Amino acid sequence: MSDVDSEFEDEQSKLGEYEGDRNQAGERHGFGKAVLPNGDIYHGQYQNGKRHGHGTYRFKNGAKFVGDYYQGVKQGQGTFYYPDGSKYEGSWVEDLRHGHGVYTYPNGDIYDGEWLRHMSPMDQESMCLTLAVSSMANMKRQSRIKRRVKWTS
Repeated sequence: MSDVDSEFEDEQSKLGEYEGDRNQAGERHGFGKAVLPNGDIYHGQYQNGKRHGHGTYRFKNGAKFVGDYYQGVKQGQGTFYYPDGSKYEGSWVEDLRHGHGVYTYPNGDIYDGEWLRHMSPMDQESMCLTLAVSSMANMKRQSRIKRRVKWTS
């Protein structure tokens, strides 16, 4: 066995088992199926060793993403099915829900609107409220500390 073969086997064990097209450099390229070491499965397009194009990624925990990838990250349109029965269908940017999307909660409620870096406006309001309460609590704590400090000359 040559050094090249052993490097390829080592790389393969880190990336899992793969069946599919490869480029001249031996990278995953074109259409293929990968079973990752953690039990996740990807079935779709690759370019130069990275998920690129349309594909389906099934997580070991039951979650599933069906949609577009760009250089290894979710980018473009896609649907993410969560194990609790909820789903998000819409725009993705750099692996984050971003832009217009529809989130369906497990109870059937629907949020249809804009997302900003994985957060809906409701999440953003909740985060702002949490930060405001945290900031107020911190200011109160600082005020108490200031009152307890005695300066000596």
